[in-house]
Amino acid sequence: MEALQQFALELEKQKIVHKLWISVDEAKNMLSIKSSTTLFKLKNEGKISFAQPSRKILLFERQSILDFLENNKQNTF
Repeated sequence: MEALQQFALELEKQKIVHKLWISVDEAKNMLSIKSSTTLFKLKNEGKISFAQPSRKILLFERQSILDFLENNKQNTF
């Protein structure tokens, strides 16, 4: 439980909780991954939603990342 509270505090600190669209680094942080390649694989497979308002700007929909995590959670035995 304490780890979840710590994660929530970290997200609040970064103001991710209130954003609809988040950056590549914020998306990697939410997914607890370090590799941009893994993030782009999820994007290319259509598992998380994104927007590209210009050639150099790539944003990810925060809710689609939360949905992805929820859909891939594993129940303990």
